[in-house]
Amino acid sequence: MKLFNTPRDYIKSKFGANEINWNRSILDSIESSYKENSYCDLFYAICLYKDNLKEINEFGVLGCYSIISMAAGSAKNNSNTLIKGFDLFEDYEFNSFKLNDAKERIKKAGFENISLIKTDVFKGDNLLKGLAQAQVVHIDLSNDGDIYEKILTSNLNKNLTLILEGGSHDRDENTWIKKYEARPIHPVLKKFSEDKRLEISIINAFPSLTIIENIA
Repeated sequence: MKLFNTPRDYIKSKFGANEINWNRSILDSIESSYKENSYCDLFYAICLYKDNLKEINEFGVLGCYSIISMAAGSAKNNSNTLIKGFDLFEDYEFNSFKLNDAKERIKKAGFENISLIKTDVFKGDNLLKGLAQAQVVHIDLSNDGDIYEKILTSNLNKNLTLILEGGSHDRDENTWIKKYEARPIHPVLKKFSEDKRLEISIINAFPSLTIIENIA
């Protein structure tokens, strides 16, 4: 298990790039917990450098910050990449974003290859299909240890780059995970780090992010 302080540290280690230059202005009006520490560059870089990229799935779209960043990176890699975003949108009882507003935001950013699907991810098979078929999957579904375990025991595409919100010890101890006594994530990652087929990287900068790849 590899630990990084910032997205930039991961990008430099993984891709050998000191700087990622792209038009971030398309994100100027979008609020996100990822924004303060420039996680947009990481989403962009993963999709820019991903081999044989054909499909990206995102589960938990909210305001479109990450899906637009991934779309921008994939456009420089394979402009025909299929991109799907799944979310409850306004039907989610906590922090949510309207589907029509998300569609307008995608349109304004200039991406026509993004499909947004309003659904309860845990009641259908879209998540399992995405994990098995897509090359890049980002999951931000109020992640806790149970969600991580469900994902990591699923059938994962051998060419999958899996991006999951959370994973740091600090997030487990100082956010809603502790307050609502949800299952911590970090111990689950420590358990799965014993599987030599998986390369697990954790970026500690708030809100933290975990990247998992199959290296077998």
